[in-house]
Amino acid sequence: MLAHIGCSNSAGGSGGGPTAKTIDLSTVTADTVVADGFTITGTLANKVKISIADGATITLKDVTINGTDSDSYKWAGLTCAGDATIKLEGTNTVKGFWKYYPGLFVPKGKTLTIKGSGSLNASNGSAAGIGGCYTVASTSGIPKDEGSCGTIVIEGGTITATGGMAAGIGCGYGSDCDGVTIKGGTVTATGGFMAAGIGSGGSNSVCGPISISGGTVTAEGGQYAAGVGTGYLTDSKCGAITVANTVTKFKATKGTDATDSVGHGKNGGTCGAVTIGGTEYWDGSAYQNEGATVLGESPFVYKPNFKPMEQATADDIGKVIGADGYIYANKAAAEAEGTTASAMIAYVGGATEPTDSDINASMEGHAHGLAIALSPAGSWQSSWSAAKTSAASYAAARPARASTWRLPSAYQWMWMLKGCGSNITPKTDIGDALEFQNGNISNLSQACGGGSVYDKYWTSTENGSNFAYECRCNNQHKFQSATKSQDQFAGIWAIAIFAF
Repeated sequence: MLAHIGCSNSAGGSGGGPTAKTIDLSTVTADTVVADGFTITGTLANKVKISIADGATITLKDVTINGTDSDSYKWAGLTCAGDATIKLEGTNTVKGFWKYYPGLFVPKGKTLTIKGSGSLNASNGSAAGIGGCYTVASTSGIPKDEGSCGTIVIEGGTITATGGMAAGIGCGYGSDCDGVTIKGGTVTATGGFMAAGIGSGGSNSVCGPISISGGTVTAEGGQYAAGVGTGYLTDSKCGAITVANTVTKFKATKGTDATDSVGHGKNGGTCGAVTIGGTEYWDGSAYQNEGATVLGESPFVYKPNFKPMEQATADDIGKVIGADGYIYANKAAAEAEGTTASAMIAYVGGATEPTDSDINASMEGHAHGLAIALSPAGSWQSSWSAAKTSAASYAAARPARASTWRLPSAYQWMWMLKGCGSNITPKTDIGDALEFQNGNISNLSQACGGGSVYDKYWTSTENGSNFAYECRCNNQHKFQSATKSQDQFAGIWAIAIFAF
């Protein structure tokens, strides 16, 4: 029996019915279509299909639908008969029944809108969390047209969507999706094997345009797949991807061996233009604006309310750079945003400053500035070679688009000291002992949550075959030539920097 629950207060279907337009799923015993204006609540106790009437707006309030994986129950956890709007209240969990059907399904050509202040966790075995079915004829027998989904719009709520062999939000394996629009809320989407977190499935699937203009969005692709975009194989395709500067935070992580965090999976097919914060990084046929580097970074993080390290100015000296590449007032502020504080900005320059090869040779194409680690790269080093090794292998997280960790040259030390307030004039003619005022580098480091910079530190600058310079930031305030083996002096620290 199919119960159509309408807008009256009378019971419908077999088993318990609505009271004041509320349906308690624990009392429902027949397949049920929920009409406009109703609230559904409770845990579905029976193996029945719950659908939302075409054009209806309903409320999910503390709903649990845990589908049973059996080909006797060929339906999604919650099925939209047509256009539908779901308002979320409380905590809701919706899992599809037979594993080839998604947690939430809206048919092709129709639109599902999700809003509200509650939460929703949507998933199933092989299908999308929210979106399409697994439509491999030899396995599921679901026709592609029937298993493909319409447009998914998220305006609010806390949404967690997990795909099986499918996108978290979007296509199933072998099925299409008309598109995904996220305007608000907190959204976490995780793709299954070969599928994007948001976008297309692993094969024979096409996702329409993806537009993200608000909220906090986190997407992770399955193996070989983009976080947002295409899945693994060449017939996994995606429309244009647009992330506006009105989002709170956007984070996309590519799966193992995938090409892009936003855009292409490992062998993914065509992808429309990728535009983030107004900058086009992929024009539909080629990378633009260093897009291969930017989109390939994993995780890729976009936070328009924070300044990226590449936009640092002299006013940012003394602030920290997080592992996500953004600038924070101090270590605590970085951690409050869910990232690791990597290093303190100690120098900010320009593309042609400084000009000496001693600094430019170590910046790996990064000419904007230098950042110093918040703690030494190890205990006191008895030799210069050990110090270089410690700095290069420094384990603290750093932005992927920065240079690698390394021991600073004497010239880099000079520029960092000057940037932090020293009177030193950077030059390469160090002589026997170049003296300087220490400036504020130690005070700034401690103020932002790092350790003191008040000791003797190795530089990478050699002085002949047996000597290298140390930078004495203790009460001596000078550069001193030291024996590389340091047999006669124990205790010169190694501290690491990166260029950005």
